[in-house]
Amino acid sequence: MRFTGGPWKNQITDKYHYFTDAGGHYAHGWIGGNSRLGCWIIYGSTEDQNGGPTRQHNTAHWQRILLKILACSHYGAPNTIAPAGRAWQKFTAPGCFISTKR
Repeated sequence: MRFTGGPWKNQITDKYHYFTDAGGHYAHGWIGGNSRLGCWIIYGSTEDQNGGPTRQHNTAHWQRILLKILACSHYGAPNTIAPAGRAWQKFTAPGCFISTKR
């Protein structure tokens, strides 16, 4: 997608411009300039992210879509495979979605 205005006019973007390493990443969001409207995804732990702290995960898509991916094999992270014949569950970290407007 090519930006048609603003500080990134004529620059090209795609969903892979919005990613981060899983470790130490606890919040991401969008904020508007003139509207002063923001929305954020905040979570207290990243231990639910498969692949370890250096694995990268998408955080957003352009057009103001936030992502909290609960299981991801992007960028070479291993798939989660439940052991055969055993009860298994995955706890995803506590999270919070905040939308603000002044």
